[in-house]
Amino acid sequence: MNKTRLIIIGGIVLISFVASLLLGWLMTPAPIAPQVVQQAPPPEPLAVSAGLAGSEAKLTPREKQLEELIRELQATISEYQLKHRKLESEQLRLQMAQQHLEKQLRDLENLRIEILAPLAALKDEQIKLDQTRLRIKQEERANLRRAAAIYEKMDAQAGSRILAEMATGSQMDDAVRILYYMSEKSAARIFAEIPDNELASRLTLRLKQIREEG
Repeated sequence: MNKTRLIIIGGIVLISFVASLLLGWLMTPAPIAPQVVQQAPPPEPLAVSAGLAGSEAKLTPREKQLEELIRELQATISEYQLKHRKLESEQLRLQMAQQHLEKQLRDLENLRIEILAPLAALKDEQIKLDQTRLRIKQEERANLRRAAAIYEKMDAQAGSRILAEMATGSQMDDAVRILYYMSEKSAARIFAEIPDNELASRLTLRLKQIREEG
């Protein structure tokens, strides 16, 4: 836009300057040429004399200067018009490139919005999964292993009854932690003695959610 304005202003200034020169030359009176008395040529036939007079007509120096200035002015105007068309073409190209870039930005934003919702849902599911995990801290492991060893030495029926009572009460997670550190054989005997199948299923599901920390 600044280049176009500069070219337009330059063209106006140049045209004004040339017009002022033309006006000055037109207003200045032409110098009076000295009169030279010449001998009249011998008379010729009228038709031939008129034809020669038209073909031999010449421009005065002032008219030649005026014609040259007009040609220069026309050339300047043509150059200005060419530059103006080039600038308009460049501006159109830049405008199309900007529109294409803006479209790409809108497409990227729409894609980001489309991806954002599934990512947020996945993050929520991950949070819920972490909240349901049964964590065992490092400092708890030694005590849990000792408790598991005690239950392994007990009668399977007695051990399953105690763990079932813990699970049906407020110590579900403690019972699951003990079962986690028992050997597979001992844990299987405990599960075999649990009469409540639903309770056994909940204990099994909770065992899968254990995660050791540290």
